[in-house]
Amino acid sequence: MALDAWPDDLLLYFADETTNGADLNALVQTNRRLYGTLNDLLHTRFARTLWRWIAEHGVASTAQKRRLRLILLSEPAKGHLESIKLFLGVAGIDVDAANDDEDGRTPLSWAAEEGHADVVRFLLGTGQVDVDTQEECGLTALSRAAAQGRAEVVRILLDTGRVNLDQPLLYAAEEGHADVVQMLLDTRQVNVDAAGERGRTPLSLACAGGHAGAVRVLLDTGRATVDSPDEQGRTPLWWAVRGGHSAVVRMLLSTGRVAIDSPDEQGRTPLWWALREGHADVVQILDTGLDDPGPFKVGVVGYTGSAKYFHIPLITATPQFKLHSIAERNPAEGNSAQLDHPEVTHHADADALLSDPEVDVVVITTSCDTHFELTKAALEAGKHVLVGKAFAHTSAEAESLMALAKSRGRLLCVHQDRRWASDFLVMKHLISNRVLGYVHEIRAHLDPCVRSAVEELRTPSGGGAIFDLGTDLIDQLYSLFGMPAVVSRLLPSYLTTWGASSLPDWIIPTL
Repeated sequence: MALDAWPDDLLLYFADETTNGADLNALVQTNRRLYGTLNDLLHTRFARTLWRWIAEHGVASTAQKRRLRLILLSEPAKGHLESIKLFLGVAGIDVDAANDDEDGRTPLSWAAEEGHADVVRFLLGTGQVDVDTQEECGLTALSRAAAQGRAEVVRILLDTGRVNLDQPLLYAAEEGHADVVQMLLDTRQVNVDAAGERGRTPLSLACAGGHAGAVRVLLDTGRATVDSPDEQGRTPLWWAVRGGHSAVVRMLLSTGRVAIDSPDEQGRTPLWWALREGHADVVQILDTGLDDPGPFKVGVVGYTGSAKYFHIPLITATPQFKLHSIAERNPAEGNSAQLDHPEVTHHADADALLSDPEVDVVVITTSCDTHFELTKAALEAGKHVLVGKAFAHTSAEAESLMALAKSRGRLLCVHQDRRWASDFLVMKHLISNRVLGYVHEIRAHLDPCVRSAVEELRTPSGGGAIFDLGTDLIDQLYSLFGMPAVVSRLLPSYLTTWGASSLPDWIIPTL
């Protein structure tokens, strides 16, 4: 049997019986598994040999002491208590040897992080350890233990009575260690609203991670400020909503002390973010409260191709939504909502659908020239609205619709489905990960391949090709690079070659 196929216990026995350290050291260099299994044994054997030599000669050089201090830094992380005891018998070896670690970490810090309670007890028992020493990054041994959920070590360090508790609470809450959070709060010496990086409290950090157990412990104190905003105006509810943590959202709302419409520094509410991130269950909780009203009832205006092939299949496949009604003005053979969906309510015009109090959400799939008026009417009727692109013909119209939605407390969103097209997602991945290097120019186009498609694109009432398919390309550029500082453009028309109108159908933007 090959040596590297031996079980670990047999390898360790063989190594212990090999008296020549040089032979053993050469052996472990030949195989990764042998190195991983036997390296710790070699390390400890070397340290013990060095310690015995120093003990026999009664002296240690500066280099030898430094070597032992470096070993001492690594041993607590491995839990090698016997080796640590040997090293500390050498004169001049500092148990708080932070100066030899480039990050300022001490043996206590390493032992605490790895949860070696026996090593922590021993180091504290020497009486030579500053239990609250800060590393270069500002962390303490207690913070390291709290972040890793090392409850036994946390208890040992707390019992010293010489530790600062605010920072460890932040780390325990962020990582969701509810038992450690409870342990720290039980001391009654910790500030439950201690502000960490960017003003975030333990409750905000726990909510951001969706750590329901830690959130419950913090709320049960009765001392946590439930609506405490950080430096960016983001509350615990904002963080829970952004992450889609519906159970945590329910916990916060159940306190009765949460401002559900509190905006962040950008003026965006938790409800806006829930829609933006696609968290339908959270949207429902925020919109209706804690009572479960069942799925949102959706009405579709227009029985177009996008309604039949995009919206209705997704609505029926999503548990949080229920197709309630369809408004179709001119049903025809082969294109009839009543025949395709006899189980829902049907209307001959949009007004009847919008006036139905049962409808919660309206999806507008009609031609571009109708979007502004229909969206405005739906918002005024108290509906949430998803409207196809183009959103509106002018920025003034778009801004007026957004202001109306905000004033009515309704959600308004544009259906830009090509953000999730597979080819675009691949391109976005390549650009964001710098696979292509620095991108200087992008050419993107959608080419109608049949005359009927061109006929639709040249319709003046819709604003032309740029206000139709072109909005998808513009939105993709925005999604990739954000809002441009400057836009210059050429707006020629190619479709005139097929007898189309002179409306622009392509654009050369410089962003």
